[in-house]
Amino acid sequence: MNIRRLAAWAIIFSGLLIYVLAFEKPVVKPQQPSQRGDYEKVFGLAQSDISAISIATAGKSVTLGHKSLKWQITAPPGAEALPEQCESMVSAMLDTVVLSVVEENPAQLGQYGLDAPELTITVDLGDAGKRTTLALGKKSPSGVSMYALEAERKRVVLVGTYLNFSAKMFMDNIKNLPGK
Repeated sequence: MNIRRLAAWAIIFSGLLIYVLAFEKPVVKPQQPSQRGDYEKVFGLAQSDISAISIATAGKSVTLGHKSLKWQITAPPGAEALPEQCESMVSAMLDTVVLSVVEENPAQLGQYGLDAPELTITVDLGDAGKRTTLALGKKSPSGVSMYALEAERKRVVLVGTYLNFSAKMFMDNIKNLPGK
């Protein structure tokens, strides 16, 4: 074999390799964000299905309702919050998902801190007096989730701590709330 021919082919191959590495960029297909539709929503309702929401924590209680197409405090009289705060609270509640089911038909709620819940949210659906209640207990051992009791379904579930945080912040920012 001819050395010159071999050297020429080596130079051509090296040039093509340098060109590909330097100038050709791999085509990266944009990935669609994964849809996490596999989580069940705690309430599974639309805002239009709800007539009122009651939030009770630490001896304080508030009821939210629709007035002029906005969420507002309807009880107790004189209590006030900005519509944005009310909307944020409703969104936090409706966006809460069940992370896992801990126990169906629990016999002892005390182990989850649900014998004296830290927070209770009751949603009135308006049609024939239907309501659904979620009670929040203590944090799980990991600290990133909380035990919650879905009263109507009679099961203890884990939910994120964001709902508890949002409710406490909401309650702390209400003006003229008795018991504050």
